[in-house]
Amino acid sequence: MLIPKNVFSIGKFTDQDCTRYALGGVRLERGEAGEAIAIATDGRRLVAVEWDDSNNKNAAGQLGSGEAVENYETIIPVDDWREAEKTLTLPDNKRAKVVGNAIAPKAVENENESQRKQREAVEKTIAKRSIYGQCYCDESTTNGSVKLSSTDGQKTRSLECKTADGRFPNWRDVIPNDDKLKTEYVSLTIDWQLLAQACEVVAKAANAGADQRGVELLVPIGEAASDGEQRESDGQPVLIRHNVDAKVTGVVMPMATDQRPKR
Repeated sequence: MLIPKNVFSIGKFTDQDCTRYALGGVRLERGEAGEAIAIATDGRRLVAVEWDDSNNKNAAGQLGSGEAVENYETIIPVDDWREAEKTLTLPDNKRAKVVGNAIAPKAVENENESQRKQREAVEKTIAKRSIYGQCYCDESTTNGSVKLSSTDGQKTRSLECKTADGRFPNWRDVIPNDDKLKTEYVSLTIDWQLLAQACEVVAKAANAGADQRGVELLVPIGEAASDGEQRESDGQPVLIRHNVDAKVTGVVMPMATDQRPKR
């Protein structure tokens, strides 16, 4: 399993002091379709990240077996998780340099033997470099430890750690499935930085005590269409109100549909 650098940020949502569940680590697993998933929770917040792991096979012969194990699961202690981010991953700008920008030539009609060999050689090089600067988790390890490693094409670094003991909460019960998302939720696209800043200011302005840290989100529900479906409430403000002192209210406007980046 190849773990992109940005996925390591979820390590901040762990709880090393929890004794009931194994919340002091980041859980890695394979989904039903073979996708890679990382989950972290501190009992109050939970983040699950899913990403395309198709380059995993390119680690074969370089860092490990490159094998994607069905129903694979492990829990990496957060201290080792942070150490792996620090020593085994490269920032995007440095990773771009070692990966390079080679583009494989497309197969053409009536391709001769020389052209085919040249194309396949470039494809092989690109596949080999695609794992550079990413942390690789060897899924073939099953002895209570997990091996993490990476390469930049010149050096290979490794970190072997014991897996965390204990039971991880059933995180799938927390995140609504697609059916619930379609029928019980309204979709709004909001600038995440503005939302986070507004929540923080509202909580502070209300002088919330240590046991009153929550804020209340009032999300407008779209109008019901003639077919019974719920329309997206685009353009309506999301109200942020402290759940104890309702005199403190914040407003965040969703991003207008026509202002979203064009591809």
